[in-house]
Amino acid sequence: MVTKLSYFLLVLLIVLLPSQLSFHFWPAWSSISGLRIDYLSPTIFVTDLLMLAVVLINIHKLYLMYRLPTALEKLILVFVVLNIIFSSIPLFSLYKYLKLLLYISFFVYLKNQKKIHLASLLEKYFPLTLLWIALLALAQFLLKKSLGGPLWILGERPLSLDMPLVAKVSLNNLGLFLRPYATLPHPNALAGFLTLGVLIQLKYFPLKKNTQLSTALSVIAALLAQSAGTIVALIISSLFAYFKKIKVRLIVLSILTLSLLVVAVHKPAATVTDRLHLLNKGFSEIAKHPIFGVGLGSFPVTSANTNTASLLDHQPVHNLPVLLASEIGIPLFLLLVVYLLPKITSDPLLVFVFTSSLFDHYWLTSHQNFLLLGFYILITKLKSPTHE
Repeated sequence: MVTKLSYFLLVLLIVLLPSQLSFHFWPAWSSISGLRIDYLSPTIFVTDLLMLAVVLINIHKLYLMYRLPTALEKLILVFVVLNIIFSSIPLFSLYKYLKLLLYISFFVYLKNQKKIHLASLLEKYFPLTLLWIALLALAQFLLKKSLGGPLWILGERPLSLDMPLVAKVSLNNLGLFLRPYATLPHPNALAGFLTLGVLIQLKYFPLKKNTQLSTALSVIAALLAQSAGTIVALIISSLFAYFKKIKVRLIVLSILTLSLLVVAVHKPAATVTDRLHLLNKGFSEIAKHPIFGVGLGSFPVTSANTNTASLLDHQPVHNLPVLLASEIGIPLFLLLVVYLLPKITSDPLLVFVFTSSLFDHYWLTSHQNFLLLGFYILITKLKSPTHE
């Protein structure tokens, strides 16, 4: 009975993976200069509840899977505790780590679950996930607005060309179009989600009729999202997959640097200025809080004393390594680099994630992107020849 219920909840979770249906809490710290900041709002997603349900009904199995932490894990745990204590918003950082603990518990359960074959589940239902999110994105682009109606259940937000902060793109004589969001927080996050989803399908699942359709539509929708960072990251990761020698990969990294400059040059001047402003803030916070950081998730509050009503000043820096280093501190950041870097450079899909993270922060701050990345890492381990 428990296995059947877990199976059903997992199917539901896979299909609803891109959904942002959620409930936001708005404590005092989540408002700055009279503005409600989404990034500082504790949020419960419907997919969180599904994961929590799987963990709770299998808590006895997780207990049996428990093992003593290694020396490195103990050191990381010490810095995590210190990061919470010295956080600008200790309760919010604690919430972030508890949520991370939920994700870890959920994926540990799946990794050690023999009766539920995650790879088979993903092969069967993940094409449906990509299909509905790509169709929604295409419809938003063609209609130049959100579809509305019952789609709020999936987390679609109201969107139109009249809204000043909505991302738009001009296609010359064709006029102004809405960059599609689907049910993700931004078109860049949508492009990253769809691209990684397509890469997962191409790597692990055979191209059947359902995967061919979802792959084709996802590629089109990702291109319509107009994310330059995603395109550059895809080119770089493709070169990493093709070239194996270290010297050649160094050349690829040089190409990456040039690509970053090209993207910067072709971006509107205001966009470049805004991103440089946030990047400077990131380095400034690292200099002021080098050991323990400002607290996981707390970066947007560091400008609370600027007396400005600008939403820009309360966004995370659009560079994930800088954002993470500023939030968790240099020692914990370096521990993660030492642990993760060999894994990243050996996997072209993780190279794509890392490269795109140099342009944006959604792999950490977007719930949907973070979950998809977790599923990819897990299926990679399950497909590994060394996995028992």
